[in-house]
Amino acid sequence: MSFFTYQNSAIRYDCYGRGAPLLFMHGLAADRHQALATLAGLSGHRIIVVDMPGHGESAGSGCGFTYYADIALALMAHLSIDTVCLGGISMGAGIALCASQRAPQRVSGLLLVRPAWLAEPASPHLDIIARIGRWLASGPEYARCRLESDPEFIRIVANNPGAASSIHGALTRAQAVSSARILPAMVADRPINTIDILATLPHPALVIGNEDDPLHPVALARTLATLLPGARYHQVPSRYLAPKAHSQALLTQIQAFLA
Repeated sequence: MSFFTYQNSAIRYDCYGRGAPLLFMHGLAADRHQALATLAGLSGHRIIVVDMPGHGESAGSGCGFTYYADIALALMAHLSIDTVCLGGISMGAGIALCASQRAPQRVSGLLLVRPAWLAEPASPHLDIIARIGRWLASGPEYARCRLESDPEFIRIVANNPGAASSIHGALTRAQAVSSARILPAMVADRPINTIDILATLPHPALVIGNEDDPLHPVALARTLATLLPGARYHQVPSRYLAPKAHSQALLTQIQAFLA
């Protein structure tokens, strides 16, 4: 069990394998296990996963893309890693993007899976996550009742049960109530201040999008890939409608990018 301390908070992380380092980060309301599962089957790399504060086994009330990016960079220093391929899912992709702007010389590449944020705070496709955070402040049962009667959630249940199950998981995750404020705070944040910043990032990048995903618009992933000068875009099957095909295609693309 590995922890390091960042601004008086104990941050949980794990390292697996040997080879070139890959720091891969989880999405909002998830934890390091999500990040590790995404890379299942990947070999030849030292895989590093971390619970950001308010997620998994990491305590602390601090949040924000800049704060989380600085934790990622501090973890690199703690592990004596000079440069790393940096990536993540959804919020994790945003953290990687923010860190690559703050310390470009320490990033060898970017692996951005199903990004959900760019330069606009409070994106409408994430509104339901912000609402869950506000409802959780009044307790988990209240939040469950509000979510299950929410018109947007009811539509998602009917059209995309896998996505609905993922959203519902925000009610039962570790620290769901104690860290409820993190959900609306992160939805209101953004990893970069202006879209023009993307043109200044020189790193090779793989951007992966999928359709039929209400929280991760495929158009956003395509836009990100277009604006990053070193990026290529690949679309994989839907995470929620074809999970097995999604995982297989994702691993294939990641392996090819890292080869």
